[in-house]
Amino acid sequence: MLAAHGLASADEWLHADASAVVRRALDQQVAAGGTVSAIALAGGRSATSMVAVPIKASKDAKALVALRAQPPFTPADAAPMTRAAELVAAELDQAERAQLPRDVEPVHAVDRFAIAATALLLILAAILIGAIAFGVGTISGLVLAGPIAGVAGGTARGGRVALRLALGLSALAFLDRASAPFLYGDRGDIAFALETGGALVALSALAAAILALRARRSVMR
Repeated sequence: MLAAHGLASADEWLHADASAVVRRALDQQVAAGGTVSAIALAGGRSATSMVAVPIKASKDAKALVALRAQPPFTPADAAPMTRAAELVAAELDQAERAQLPRDVEPVHAVDRFAIAATALLLILAAILIGAIAFGVGTISGLVLAGPIAGVAGGTARGGRVALRLALGLSALAFLDRASAPFLYGDRGDIAFALETGGALVALSALAAAILALRARRSVMR
């Protein structure tokens, strides 16, 4: 509340006239003002002019209210009040963000990338296992297949640790698939398909994990 002398101690200073101004500001989401019945101020005077500006970024209905004894508010006074309400809205938004648990994110901000990373990790694990089943696997692929499948459960929830693990495992899997032709030579069409396809899937999983982590950081700012 803004007033030249502050509000006098009273339980119900927001009487019918003042309530109507605040309600109009909140309903129409624009600055509202006018002459109201006298509201006692702490300095001994009474305010008869009032401006209310909605705080638009607030989750709950809130308004910034200014009271004045003399002279009455004019329409030009609404502009600085609107800027003040914007500053209050920014402060409230920062306070609400600061109260969020660090490990909890709004799902809609990261879910599409996290889900994409999960699906790609599962495909990648299947490719590595398939390569082993067809006899064209690698030792590093055998070692990576289990952890990649295991971390996919954590990436589905958008967890920071799981996404970072997925980032590292995807990079290692990409190196495994991309280097296999050079280390083992030409082992046939199936091996070529599993190596090339695995490298592309690993690279996609790597990108999805990076995007999910970026989205997670932007939500927490």
